[in-house]
Amino acid sequence: KLHNLPKLSTKGGIMLHLDFWSVTWDFIKIMAQMVYHLWWVFAIAMLFIIFDALPGWIRKHRAKKTGVNKLDKINGKSFEIWLEELFRKAGYGVERTPYQKDHGVDLILTTPQGSRIAVQAKKKGQGNTGAQALGEVLRGQKYYKCDKAMVVTNQGFTEQAIKEARKLGIELVDRKSLIDFVN
Repeated sequence: KLHNLPKLSTKGGIMLHLDFWSVTWDFIKIMAQMVYHLWWVFAIAMLFIIFDALPGWIRKHRAKKTGVNKLDKINGKSFEIWLEELFRKAGYGVERTPYQKDHGVDLILTTPQGSRIAVQAKKKGQGNTGAQALGEVLRGQKYYKCDKAMVVTNQGFTEQAIKEARKLGIELVDRKSLIDFVN
């Protein structure tokens, strides 16, 4: 059936016979050879994807193991109660302030050395805790005459909050730090 194919000529007078299936088959063979010879590129790409995802998988596993993942489903008051028990188990004296009108402090911790720490608990569904929490805990630190201030969240902190906390000397405890503390 080759005699029925259209004939294409080039300047040199060479006649070429082209059909769809032979061109398609040649393309498939070339692609297969590329995959065969470049398999290591795909393998390295997969390794990069796995290594990029690995820290997230580890964090999720550690959060589940410590119970921190359950914090996402509770309300703010339950989060404060959970923190109260956590700090008690860690050896702190713990005083809970009123749930409403607490002057920006949810817990007052007393270290074995007698130092007082004002704690603002920020239970978030999603997203990071911002710098507004720093102002609240500073106000409460002065009101309750505490030596230090701390903000604890079940998520993370914004870059602005992290920078300001460093300047103001406020300790920030995010999800990762909370998991480490529970462990």
